[in-house]
Amino acid sequence: AMMQGKRVGVIGNEALSRETHLARAALLKSDVAAHETFEMTASAGSDNDSSHSSIPSANDRSLGMRDIDKYTREINNMGQVMIHGVLMLVNDTVPEMTVLGISDNSASLFNRQPSEMLGMGLLDFFEERQRIQSAITMKDVSLANPVTVSVKPKDGSKGKSKVNLILHREEHGLLVDIETLPPTENSFAAHQRVRVGINKLQSTDNVPSMCQLVVEEVSSTTGYDRCMMYKFHEDMHGEVISETRTNDNLESLFGIHYPATDVPQRTRDQFKANSVRIIVNSKKAA
Repeated sequence: AMMQGKRVGVIGNEALSRETHLARAALLKSDVAAHETFEMTASAGSDNDSSHSSIPSANDRSLGMRDIDKYTREINNMGQVMIHGVLMLVNDTVPEMTVLGISDNSASLFNRQPSEMLGMGLLDFFEERQRIQSAITMKDVSLANPVTVSVKPKDGSKGKSKVNLILHREEHGLLVDIETLPPTENSFAAHQRVRVGINKLQSTDNVPSMCQLVVEEVSSTTGYDRCMMYKFHEDMHGEVISETRTNDNLESLFGIHYPATDVPQRTRDQFKANSVRIIVNSKKAA
């Protein structure tokens, strides 16, 4: 009887897994269709003489793996960066560390347009050259992150700004995320905040308390107006299970349930891979 009970349980789990997989696949196709329809609408413009009903829908045709792959590439590679930082692609196989690519907002940190920086050396833009060189020689550059350096002013004047360099190696070269560093920030203070937060987490004895503590600590560290934890249920719908707000004018989202279609499947995969999602300014385009 016990063996039969176990077998029924296994079959039940397999059936549930298949059902979840089929539901996910159906939702993914719906996401692709919605994305394509949105792109069609956007490209059609806002001509007042044309009716929205005349715009074709992606639902009108069958979607294949090619459509899904194209959609996944567009979702995972938006071609944009967050407004608080600059992104560089560097050739770290040559001593000059030539800049191969840079985001359009380079002037915000360097007072230089991208065209001025392409082809120059990464080290030309920072004061602490040796610190950067030491980090790049490491087999795993992520262990050096963040590399805190000073931006070299274009005209040689004073008033250098401190930035953090976040290094990532990938097939085309070295990716360098450059983010501004608050004047009051330092590694010791950050370590202390993390240590205190871990001590608090160790004192919790239930999951809801732990979730609430996590969002409070993230809020304390980042200073953002709202931090929340979002749970994906087995039927793929979502729920805000903890939240903290520093601005009372913000409407609370705690306890709200969202349909499975609220977060597209590929975006959901990104959330799982990066459990903390930081939005510096929710009202400003990237």
